Order: sequence, then structure tokens, then C-alpha cells
Amino acid sequence: MRILGHLLIWGSLALGAASASTAYLVSLDAPDGQLVGLKLAAPAGKVEQADGTEAALAEPDSELTARLVDELRAAGVQNARVKEFAWTRWRGKWFFLASLLGLVAGAVLVRRSDGSAMDAIENGGPERSPRWTLEVIHSTVERLRAEVPAAPGEWSAMIAVIDQLGELQKIHVPDLVNARARLVASLGISGYAVLMDNFAAAERQVNRAWSAAVDGQHDEVLGCLEEASTLLEETMRRLP
Repeated sequence: MRILGHLLIWGSLALGAASASTAYLVSLDAPDGQLVGLKLAAPAGKVEQADGTEAALAEPDSELTARLVDELRAAGVQNARVKEFAWTRWRGKWFFLASLLGLVAGAVLVRRSDGSAMDAIENGGPERSPRWTLEVIHSTVERLRAEVPAAPGEWSAMIAVIDQLGELQKIHVPDLVNARARLVASLGISGYAVLMDNFAAAERQVNRAWSAAVDGQHDEVLGCLEEASTLLEETMRRLP
């Protein structure tokens, strides 16, 4: 539905632009009463001069008279661009109105698509919300901060860090990244940017802690986990 909405929006924009370009274009097939007195905004028609070159039959700012209209018709001119706009003369007005309706319909489809995605997240339970995801990441970091000092120098602690942080990296970090549409709707673009800036810094610390655990660097693991915890707390404070 979202893709269809965007296609409808872009198609409507193209149709609207094309139809708007005809707003000041009048058909010379119209009755003389609708044409006489109008001033040209662009050259109309061509006439061959004695030296073989061509010149405009009517120059810009020329006023259409019954005689000039007949001359233009005789020269095969079908349309002329004028300076005055009139709704009744605009042949592309219905296409323009259709483009406006298409824009509205496309926007509604996109909005409903975003709303449906958010509803699906909400109806799936709190475990799928961005806040829940952040709380899982933070609680995991806090649990490891408590467990690692209790087993200094033991590989079992490092293995726990590797396993649990690896799960965060594979599942929960992507979950928060994929919640972009929902977070932007709640925070706005600027608020989302600030939140994700803090989260990205926390994610880097998580990744460093994982790498340090692989290398068996006990103290570095603890330092990275502490920094990650602080950054995650700041990230959660920025959620509505």
C-alpha cells in the first residue's frame, strides 16, 4: 500500500505539472468572442519573408483581433499562449483537479500504511516497542556489569559477554533501527536524530565490549559496559 501511495503521489505530481503548463494556452478553435482582446505571451504562427527566412506571424504583446485570429487559423496554428488566465478557457483544468485528488489519495495511502505498521507493532505487545527494545539492551548490559566483576579472569564470564552481547547485536539493535518510522512520528526528524546519535554511541561501546571479551580483556569489557550503560540511559530519557 505504501508503494502504491508513493506511485500515486509522483504520478499526480507529473500530471499536475503537465496540466498547469496549459493554463495560459488557448485553443484557436474557440469562438472569436473568447479570443478577441487577449494579448499574446509568446510568438504565434510563422510566415515566410521575401528573403526566405521565417518570422512570427504575431509577436508577444500583440492583441488578438478577429482578423489576426483568422490569419493564425489559416496558417495552421492551433494554440496560442496568452497573458490572461480564465478558468473557462483552461482545457487542462480537469486533469489538474484529478492530480490534486491523486495527491490526497496517495498521502492517505501512505499515512494508512505507516499507521498499520505502527498498529501491528503495538498490537504485537510491548515486547516489540522501541522502549522495550532499549530496556532489554540496557538490562542485559547492567546484568553483565554485575556478573563480570564477580568472575575476574574467568573465561566463563567472557563467554557470557560474547553470547549475550552477540544476541543484542543480531536481534535487538536491528529492531530499534527498523523502528525508524515510528520514532520519527513520535519525536520528529531532529528528535530522532539526537536519539539515534546517543544510541549509535552506545552500540559502539557494546561492540567494543564484545571485541574485548573475545580478546579476554576483562578491564576493557567493564569500561565499555559502563559507558554503554550511561549512553543507553540517556537514550531512554529521550523517548516520549
